Amino acid sequence: PLWLHLTYQAVHTGTGRTPPAWEQWGGKADADYVSAMFVLDNGIGNITAAMKNAGMWDNTVFMVTSDNGGDCGLPVQSSPKHVNGAPGFASNWPLLGRKCTAWDGGTLTAAFVVGGLIPVARRGTTNDALFYITDWYVTFSNLAGVDPTDDWTDPLTNIAHGIDGVDVWPSLMAGSTP
Repeated sequence: PLWLHLTYQAVHTGTGRTPPAWEQWGGKADADYVSAMFVLDNGIGNITAAMKNAGMWDNTVFMVTSDNGGDCGLPVQSSPKHVNGAPGFASNWPLLGRKCTAWDGGTLTAAFVVGGLIPVARRGTTNDALFYITDWYVTFSNLAGVDPTDDWTDPLTNIAHGIDGVDVWPSLMAGSTP
């Protein structure tokens, strides 16, 4: 089994700087989030092409997700339009909240799962079940045949804590709630 974990942090917070020419979307450096998305898109394309060329795609589950909603440091926006015509406000419309809040706008994100291990009948479908980021560790461990158990005992309380996650593969394959 191969576990490849990539985190494209520039998409998360933006760089606030002019990206190198090879990272610029359309040759323009004035939109660093757009340039970061351009790099992300090309990176995912390169990885999937390499896996297909190596004959690995048919035995692959590839997941892309975000960890939270729009930026916490910007004013909350209540509609998809710019406030007073000023760009740069976080918008998770129509959800309430943003990053650093417990509302859906701060915690509910889009994700997609692709790859050759996804049955043809499930490809292109939507799943509205509630998954949590910690569920992916358990799910991918089980798919790889690795025991996800990793109990930790708090030395101060002597209380054992298990993994906080469930295997969501059955839900992904059946379209049911885990």
